[in-house]
Amino acid sequence: MARVAFVQNMAFEYLGVMYISAMLKKHGHTVEMFIAGKNEDKAIEEVMSFKPDLVGFPCTTGVHRWALKFAGKMKEKTPCRVILGGAHATYFPEVINEPAVDIICRSEGEYAVLEIADKIDKGADLSDTLNCWFKADGKVIKNDQRPLVENLDELPFPDRELYTGKYPYLNRSQKAFIGGRGCPFDCTFCFNHA
Repeated sequence: MARVAFVQNMAFEYLGVMYISAMLKKHGHTVEMFIAGKNEDKAIEEVMSFKPDLVGFPCTTGVHRWALKFAGKMKEKTPCRVILGGAHATYFPEVINEPAVDIICRSEGEYAVLEIADKIDKGADLSDTLNCWFKADGKVIKNDQRPLVENLDELPFPDRELYTGKYPYLNRSQKAFIGGRGCPFDCTFCFNHA
């Protein structure tokens, strides 16, 4: 089964990552979280010692700068397949043109990343995966988006152990829960409006 590493620079539990992790684990894949501290070289060594088939970065705009820098340093040391997801990849898909990025996932990631992991496991071509754009032979393959998940009950509960098992300081008395998908508001200044 595929080995998927998620890497971020903030000690924060991302619900999207927890949902994707739960989906991957439900289907037998191995998932690990790495929160990079100030010593990025040590963090890169930790990620690479996991021997990931896919390294994912959840990115909002602004955080993407750190992710691109970290992924670039990581790829200098060891070849690896990098996927960016989250709001930045969704609204600024041209980030696929950055040298450190191999794949972007736009919109919801549960089924897209599961499909990629399943294809990695089978040695199949990844480049037709919906919601994702890929670099291949100097070109960018831009796939359509799949329909949004309408029945959220078909998704497993978020994998909170992904964070709290390895980073117990995140096991706080307060947790984020969302009864729907995304923000219910439509503020014009926010990416949720789009």
